[in-house]
Amino acid sequence: MVCRSWKGIVLDRGIAVVVDVNDVGLFPLSKDRIMMNRAGSATGPTGAATTTIARLRILHYPPFHGRAFATTSSGATNSDAVDAASSESHTATTTASSPTPQNNNVQVHQQQQQHHHHPSRSLLRGLLNHSHSSLESLVLNDFYPLHPVIDLHPALPHLRKLKRLDISRVPSITDITLHLISSFVGKRLEVLYMKGLRHVTNEGIVRLVRSCSNLRVLDVSQVNQLDDTAGVAIGTHLTKLEVFHSRDCHKMTNRSVDLITRNCCGLIQGTFWGCIRLTHVCFGDDADDGRQQHHAEKDDDAAATLVDGGAVGNSTLRSTTTNPATMPRPSSSFTNIHNTSPAKNLTLLNLWGCHNLTDAAALRLANLTRLRSLCVSECHRLTDKFVMEVTKSLNQLLHLQLRYLRRITDASLEYISHRMSGLYSLDVSFCTKLTVVGLTRLLTEKCTSLSELRLYSCRQLDVEGGSLMMMMNNGGGGGGGGRNNNNGGNNGHGGVGGGRRFVKALRSLRGRSILSLLDLRECQHHEPFARDDVFLDGMAGLGFDETLHGLFVRPARWNGEVMRQLVANLSDAGGI
Repeated sequence: MVCRSWKGIVLDRGIAVVVDVNDVGLFPLSKDRIMMNRAGSATGPTGAATTTIARLRILHYPPFHGRAFATTSSGATNSDAVDAASSESHTATTTASSPTPQNNNVQVHQQQQQHHHHPSRSLLRGLLNHSHSSLESLVLNDFYPLHPVIDLHPALPHLRKLKRLDISRVPSITDITLHLISSFVGKRLEVLYMKGLRHVTNEGIVRLVRSCSNLRVLDVSQVNQLDDTAGVAIGTHLTKLEVFHSRDCHKMTNRSVDLITRNCCGLIQGTFWGCIRLTHVCFGDDADDGRQQHHAEKDDDAAATLVDGGAVGNSTLRSTTTNPATMPRPSSSFTNIHNTSPAKNLTLLNLWGCHNLTDAAALRLANLTRLRSLCVSECHRLTDKFVMEVTKSLNQLLHLQLRYLRRITDASLEYISHRMSGLYSLDVSFCTKLTVVGLTRLLTEKCTSLSELRLYSCRQLDVEGGSLMMMMNNGGGGGGGGRNNNNGGNNGHGGVGGGRRFVKALRSLRGRSILSLLDLRECQHHEPFARDDVFLDGMAGLGFDETLHGLFVRPARWNGEVMRQLVANLSDAGGI
């Protein structure tokens, strides 16, 4: 009754402040969305869920370009046009013949008919039409039935208060939608999520960012076609950015990333995950600032020419092109890179998969005194020298991810244990040169604030030992498949696994450790025939539950040092 009454008030009086298609109270899940959610929840944590959902999205909601979308006289979507638009090698026309078999063509036609009359689309249009004067947030992520020309575009000129917009992974979004957003709501927009848009281009992004000068949050992750043309425009015009995410934008290089990190002086979070062409990171202290600015201005002019004078591929966009001479240019305080300071407010930096970064990158991070979370996983060229420099200049870090750094050794753990006493979480999964000795020393020496330690697939630790090692320890005799609980005097050597060393180290802290998550999954040379009961009983005695095979968790706990660190962090945050 309450939900129905509220829904009626929203539709009748137009007081909706937030419209979210993920709100199941207003937008009940369709069978397709329920199936997708179940498929996503059934997959593992390694990213398989994304692949499954992507396949379902392609199966049930074929992508289409804006001007290729057409309807027949009966109102149904022309499946031939949809099929043609989904292939870049075909001209997008409503008369193009489909290369798919006839039964698939009929299936697509029926699905598009359902989407055209989808009840949630009608509800969305009603909410938008009745909320022109009040709507501040519009969340459309993963809303596959959306037809922007009918459902979204007519409302954009009237959304006078819209500040937050999420159009992530909507396959029908194209440059036309971006152009309308920039024209009607761009100046007011503060938060924009547009992850996984497969049909937007550099031209659309350049148009968008020129008008959205007040954006504080921008996410262009997995918009794979973006390159430095869009990146330079972002760094030049969006100088108020506080959060910028560009995961898997693999065409972007240092030319655009350097400009973003220099001009966006208020940047708090930066994600450049998968920007494989990055060779360094900088925050305004390089000697080649003048040359960088020259490249930036040259690229921005080229982007202006590309958008304003080039063929966009749509008559609507060409007819609404603005004269470059009349377009607002960035103020001199932002374009003069010499006068900008590094992004000293940066608290989170994600460089996962930037393969070309070297140890010298650590020196460029020294000025980031507020940095609390650093991820350099899969930066394969980094060594102990990088960790040494980071722990020296960034000892205030709370979260450090070093996954897949196969060149680091126990020396890195030594630096961390002696210089980063406030570290809260550490991920060194797949670091194959670390030993049990180095890791137990990390737990016992000055690192009592460590709450999460992830060692996934560090097989060299051989946590529970194994039958082969036991047979070697027993001289090749029988009993190799028995329980590995009779060799307590070996101190973790020979047939006894390294897990007992972890138990001993944690016991020695006598309650001072706040470790609540220890990930030892797949930390075996090979799977033993039987579990190490001594190790398992020891972990249980310390309060840990094995939620998955090798993953140990216990309730979070505090100590005096962590509480003092928390107060200090809150004080620092108040000064940002």
